[in-house]
Amino acid sequence: MAKRTKEQIQAYFQRTFCMFDEGKVTLQELEDFVEFDRAEFCSDPTKAAYLQGRRSVVCWIHNIIKGE
Repeated sequence: MAKRTKEQIQAYFQRTFCMFDEGKVTLQELEDFVEFDRAEFCSDPTKAAYLQGRRSVVCWIHNIIKGE
């Protein structure tokens, strides 16, 4: 399989998450699940790393959609 360009990947993510209601709802559910709008502090470093790692997936999706 040929390697996809950054532009191709961005277009795929935009189609998947931005063009149709199903994709928009899916992204919103992911954001809600990982508490995307809430960066919470946790004194337990293991739990803090877990929460940040979980949240980083949605950040990654948003960055691809924006072309960053």
